[in-house]
Amino acid sequence: PYVFLPFGGGHRQCIGQDLARFELKVIIARMLQQVTFGDGGPKVNSGGHVTGLTITPKNVGVTIEFP
Repeated sequence: PYVFLPFGGGHRQCIGQDLARFELKVIIARMLQQVTFGDGGPKVNSGGHVTGLTITPKNVGVTIEFP
């Protein structure tokens, strides 16, 4: 069931796994603070939906701007 255990498991698991996971959260949060997200404009986000097993929006675009 556990195909990938980056820090091991059981009583021999990595002692620094909590610190590593915390550092990842901080890095991702800092990266997301540096970028600006916006919609793709009226041409990209034309509205409507596609009906299938679920209803999903049609023609949805997101722009990501880096400093």
